[in-house]
Amino acid sequence: MREQCAWCLGNIAGDCTELRDLVLQHGAMQPLLANVARPENQTILRNATWTLSNFCRGKPQVAMDSLRAAAPALISLLSSTDQVSAAQRWNGVRARSLTSPRVFARTC
Repeated sequence: MREQCAWCLGNIAGDCTELRDLVLQHGAMQPLLANVARPENQTILRNATWTLSNFCRGKPQVAMDSLRAAAPALISLLSSTDQVSAAQRWNGVRARSLTSPRVFARTC
């Protein structure tokens, strides 16, 4: 069920920036981050990573306040050497500029 919910939220958030912002405004970030921090399996981690990348993409860019809680998870995923696929890790690169020390320091 968690896997399907992460996938569903990723599809909604990836459709357009208005829906992305709506999903974030309704509190989807914290439950998603729980799945990144404590995934039941690699499929959930892949889906949660993909969804997190959809939360970070689009123009206009997402408000930094919405992503502040995700910065540690994004940094961890980008530096991870576990079984997260290269494609999913590449999706996280979209958020790399959001989690650079220089940008992150300005937002905290």
